[in-house]
Amino acid sequence: MSFLCENCGAHSTEVKTGGALSAKGRKITLKVESDDDLKRDLFKSDSAYLCIPELELELEYGTLGGLFTTVEGILEKISSHLKENNPFMCGDSIEGTYK
Repeated sequence: MSFLCENCGAHSTEVKTGGALSAKGRKITLKVESDDDLKRDLFKSDSAYLCIPELELELEYGTLGGLFTTVEGILEKISSHLKENNPFMCGDSIEGTYK
């Protein structure tokens, strides 16, 4: 599913599953060495595990759901998800509804 607002330009893409999980999974490793590598297309299913050792980051199965984006796009999605859903991302004295 894809959404694009013609008024403000906001957009989102979500991949919905359409079948059973494969009996054999695959491990795919991408080493980012240039800006062009960040522009590579990426499909992350809801059952995918994502690990970025350089950032000490591991996303368990189901995190962020399924999506079709670029490497840069998934990094931006991870960053915004952490900022929006983790009050301690900005320190333990963040103002707002969290107490």
